[in-house]
Formats: sequence, structure tokens, C-alpha cells
Amino acid sequence: MVRAWSMLTILTASVCASSAHAAPSLPAGEYTASGGWGALTLAPVTADVGSQAFTIETIGSNAHTCSLEGRIVDRQAILVEDRDADEADDAPRCVIDFKLVGADIAVSSPTLDACSSHCGARAGFDYTYRRPSAACTERQRTARREAFAKRYRARDYAQALVLLQRFDQDCGDLLFWMERDRVRNDLAITQYHLGRKADCLKTLVATRAGSVADAAALEEALPPTDFDSYLPTAKAVWFNRRQCQQAGR
Repeated sequence: MVRAWSMLTILTASVCASSAHAAPSLPAGEYTASGGWGALTLAPVTADVGSQAFTIETIGSNAHTCSLEGRIVDRQAILVEDRDADEADDAPRCVIDFKLVGADIAVSSPTLDACSSHCGARAGFDYTYRRPSAACTERQRTARREAFAKRYRARDYAQALVLLQRFDQDCGDLLFWMERDRVRNDLAITQYHLGRKADCLKTLVATRAGSVADAAALEEALPPTDFDSYLPTAKAVWFNRRQCQQAGR
């Protein structure tokens, strides 16, 4: 993502990660927010530095984004933009708290306004992030979609449907809404080929495009950039909806 903000300086307390008063480090790895709104990456603790590097990348409506990076000490990071000489040293700092909730990481900030320069107006980063199962890592999601496509192209619609339904059940809540609607559209057209017209229509109703009549209604419901990005999927949904409606007559 393009960063439109200045480089960050990281303020860290002079507290060693091995201190008896410091909270244990967070499990390193890649985490995803429900709904696919963002990703959190945690590096292992760097022994000689005594802190843990992190990055957060999120997307909001109208393609607005957040991008933050720094180091965590005692489950907290403090980010400060480089300042001009006339700026006060006590200006608000962006404080980010990381809380381990079971196997998830809850990210919040008591100073969201001070963090706003790291985000577009319609994006945020205060989500609960969870580590995807082995079946839902980015690599596995790609492989599973390809496995579905292979069976679909072979016209083995029954097996294709099974594969995609399992994928949706396992990983659907980690997908960004546009991607999940593409999955639902694929489900619907596969149901159509199996003669399940009612199921096809029911699946399509669960998409953004399937809940509106036409492009004009969709454009009114979505921000401009979201509308432009989603329109190809919407057109596929509307085409398949007509297919299933006509077949059911």
C-alpha cells in the first residue's frame, strides 16, 4: 500500500522483555481480522532489542487503508510521527494496545485520534485478529479455489460444489466482502448447473448485488471506488440471477 504519511519513530520504554514485570511476548505469526478487513503480522521477539516488531495493514470502505508498523514492548506500541521544530514535544502519541484473547489478538487504542494520520478517513485498525487455520492460510485459500475451478471446468459440478461449500464454511468469515461475494456467485452458478435453481437464487440473495435490482441501486448504496471495484462481480451475479430465474419458470 502507498504510504502518504511520514516515517515513524518508535518510542520504547527502557524495559527489557525479560523483565519480571513485562508481559509475555505475543505468539509470532500472521493474523487476519474477521471479514478480511485487515492483517496483523507479529515477528518473534528480538532478544538484543527486547521488543517485538509488528505490522498492521487494513482496508476500509472506498479503498481507504491503514498502515502501521513498529515495535511492541510489554504488549504496547507507541508511534510518533517526525515533528517539525515548532511542534510541541508533548503532542498526542499514537498508542496501540495488544491483548491476547485465547488464540486471538485484540488490537485497540486509547488514542485513536492521534493514530488517524496512519489511516484513510474510512479505515481503522482496532479489530480482533485471529490466526487462520492451516486450511485457510492465503496459500491454502488459493489452492482450494483452484481445486474447485479444476472440477468446475471438468463439469464435475457435484464435486466442485462440495469443495467450494467446504471452503466457504471453513474460510468464508476471513474473506473481504467482495471476495466472499465472488465465492457465493461461483456457488450459485454451480448449483444452477446441478438443477438447483431455488438454491442458486437463495445463494445470490446473500450477495450485495443480489440484494438490489440493478447498477443504479448498487451505485447509490456503495462508495464510488467500492462500486467500481465490485461492478464486474455484480454483473456476474445479475447474469446468473436471470439464468436461475428463467430456468425456474
